[in-house]
Amino acid sequence: MAGLLVIALAASVLAACTPRFGETTDAGASREPSETLMSFAESTGAAVYTSRMVSWRMPVASDDEGNAPALYYCADERSARDWSDLKASEIQTVRGILVESSEVDENKDYVRFEAEMTDLSPGVYTYRVGTTDNLSEPVTFRAEGAPNQTAFVFLGDVQPDSSLSDYEVFGKIIDSVYREHPDIDFALQSGDIGNVGNAQEEWAAFLSYADRVFDRIPLMTAIGNHEVSPYVGYPGHKPSRYLDTFSLPRNGPAGFEEEFYSFEYGAVHVTVLSSNYQDPEESYSDDPAENERISAEINRWIEDDLAAGADKPWRIVMMHHPAFPLVSDSMTESIQNEWLPIFERTDVSLILCGHQHEFMRTKPWLNGAKEDAAGLVQIMGNASKKTYPLSGSGLGYIAFEQGDTSGYHYIVATDETLSITAFDADGNRFDHFEMEKLADKEGAA
Repeated sequence: MAGLLVIALAASVLAACTPRFGETTDAGASREPSETLMSFAESTGAAVYTSRMVSWRMPVASDDEGNAPALYYCADERSARDWSDLKASEIQTVRGILVESSEVDENKDYVRFEAEMTDLSPGVYTYRVGTTDNLSEPVTFRAEGAPNQTAFVFLGDVQPDSSLSDYEVFGKIIDSVYREHPDIDFALQSGDIGNVGNAQEEWAAFLSYADRVFDRIPLMTAIGNHEVSPYVGYPGHKPSRYLDTFSLPRNGPAGFEEEFYSFEYGAVHVTVLSSNYQDPEESYSDDPAENERISAEINRWIEDDLAAGADKPWRIVMMHHPAFPLVSDSMTESIQNEWLPIFERTDVSLILCGHQHEFMRTKPWLNGAKEDAAGLVQIMGNASKKTYPLSGSGLGYIAFEQGDTSGYHYIVATDETLSITAFDADGNRFDHFEMEKLADKEGAA
């Protein structure tokens, strides 16, 4: 059995007085580690398979350096009892770096920590987070080498409609995902996690469900318009709550790391964009010349990143807003003018988006104007209780549309095919589509 490993906390902490869903912030509130999420720590190469980032919430670090928050992991499956039987000499804690803490309040001094597991050979691992006298329950996950096929799920908007209890729909969906597809490599989610980007009670509700599954399966997200709410119109303002909650690859353009990023896993190259900047009311800077410079720089990063993924059979873009909407959207013209030509030049096969709370799949669409086997396909999803009926738009690029539905897409990528299947919240299949590998697609062009 491999020895117990422990790593130092990374320098990312969220200032938060956030109750877990169903808790209070009174003196009797839980002080246990909670709201644990896993993500990919790196973006390319072997490190994607051999490392994982974990973030969690707990009280501010103790002054006792021997009892400071840390992450422990070992290369086997261990129960809580097995773990508690370890000799103290096998546990070595390293004090984490506390970057920012909540306002002074003895009952609400919660912060978020993040830490990385490294050098993971293929196999089963178990980890716990917390302090030596206050550890979380053990979480078991599997690390894989480069797979022959890549399986993942895509989730659209999660935001509640009218109350925090609406997150139960999201919980039902991800429980179904884990029950039916326990061996997925990761999950993608395209933003709009709540209604207001800094609403602590919404984040607490979301995380109370998310950590049931995504404490062991990497969750990779994009920023939606509700993550930047209420800051639209304030150039340069960052969605700080979102950025402090998730630990995402930092390979994006300078100054916009984690808002834009990419990663590769098996047969896919995934590029994640913050489409909010295509909003006419939003911008990178309040200086027009600087805004134009930054926009051009980010567009270059997008093109360079997608071109760098040419050795993967499938290049996938995820963003919140659709390039091809069901109903008119203020972002559409800008996305189609600025980003769609880049996607087509770099042979993007699939766009994943949300925003309009329906399920929709486009035909393979070329030059933004016609159906063609060499075109790209857009998938729109919705994992929220908030749903809209069929748009009835009759737009020429729509191949499939279903309204009043919450669910997810299960996607499997091999060197030859990309298989996309839609399931509702009850696990019923209602759409399926397959694409041929890029080599065939390019030949068709």
